[in-house]
Amino acid sequence: MAGKEVKRVKDVTLSVFESFLKKYEPKSWEDAEKAGVDLQETLRKIHTGNAEMSFTVARSLFKSHVRRLIDEANATQVSGIIAGMRDQYGRNFPIKVPILKSNGEHEELTTWDSKIEQGGVKEEIEWPGLAVINIKEVIDDKGRRSLNIISLEKFSPMEPREFAEKINKISRVPAEFTKDDEYTVVVVKGIVDRVTTVPQFGENKEVVGHNCVIEPNAREVPVPHPVFQLQLVATQMEGQIGDTVGRLVFNRFRHAKPMVLIEDIFALCNEAVARYREPSSQVEILQNGLVGRKVLAVGVVTKYNTTHNDKYGERNYVDIGCCCIVDVPGENDYAIDELVKEDAEEQAEDEIEEEKPAKKTTKKPAKAGKSLAEKKQSKVAEVCEKILEYCNTLGVDPGELTVEDVSKYIGGELPKGVLKAALDDAIEKFAGEGEESE
Repeated sequence: MAGKEVKRVKDVTLSVFESFLKKYEPKSWEDAEKAGVDLQETLRKIHTGNAEMSFTVARSLFKSHVRRLIDEANATQVSGIIAGMRDQYGRNFPIKVPILKSNGEHEELTTWDSKIEQGGVKEEIEWPGLAVINIKEVIDDKGRRSLNIISLEKFSPMEPREFAEKINKISRVPAEFTKDDEYTVVVVKGIVDRVTTVPQFGENKEVVGHNCVIEPNAREVPVPHPVFQLQLVATQMEGQIGDTVGRLVFNRFRHAKPMVLIEDIFALCNEAVARYREPSSQVEILQNGLVGRKVLAVGVVTKYNTTHNDKYGERNYVDIGCCCIVDVPGENDYAIDELVKEDAEEQAEDEIEEEKPAKKTTKKPAKAGKSLAEKKQSKVAEVCEKILEYCNTLGVDPGELTVEDVSKYIGGELPKGVLKAALDDAIEKFAGEGEESE
């Protein structure tokens, strides 16, 4: 009587399956033993988890698993904070993953997959977090070094606030960058001054159009993501000739997607494309919503150049290809509970006044509470503190600001008299602090 026909992995025991792989995949088996890799667990997983596979498919799967295990056994590890990924739309460009370190010696890792393997399962990292990554250092035939991702050893996700607090400590304002920072990973901090479109380039690098403020990437299932440039308020370090303007460039990606941790950016982008077809009109929506915003961004310095003109004199421009953006800690800490309490107190006072019986008109002492002059002085003090915070963030002297600057970046639609008084107070306080430090 003929025996049972053997076609699938499920038709043989684990022992026979092992003999099959040793006979038909001897190189993989030998390489694994040399690397000190224990294959028994891999054998069990393939045998039990892929029982319906043919032997040809199982052999290929085994070969792939062994290659990964050998790479992990020979890998080195890097640790730090993962903050997004980037590549280039329309180009066969690998995905770059920045990893941030507390000592400022950040690196950029390389992969061809937007998902990173951990424990035999590939998943996309949606949030920033502290990671330990297995990598392989590769030097190509042109002498270029890359750190290729093999797998994720450990990952602890962070909430946006915690992430912002961590990277705020290692951030720099644009004026702190130099030509030596080109092609390195950086964390930049600044205040949004303008929002502009990202050009589309032709084969000869000529501008052929502009991207909408939100565009899909080129995945099989496309993922829309913001595409724009944020120009930061110019900064200048003491003793530096000319100021420096940082430009945060969020390009359109191929398979990567940026880590945008500012929730209203998506809302602004979606509203912009719903209302306007032209990208030049779309950025006006973002301009109105983002100018004056204090942000932190992660990316790579793609260009640093110095220009000279009659208006600005010598000025430096730093272009940063970004893959992550988040608010500076405390930027959107709203005191909603206080507003609710104040509103309830005002309503209660109004109700008491309405319930009081009418009396003869006699001169009474003024109702307890802040006078108009006191309220104005309180607002002046509030704006003064914001001016000082703004100047500390950028490392500038309040004396360099005008009332128009305060209106644009800090005071909004407050009366100019209030803004001027606040600026004068800020200049006086700043000078006083300087004398104390001496």
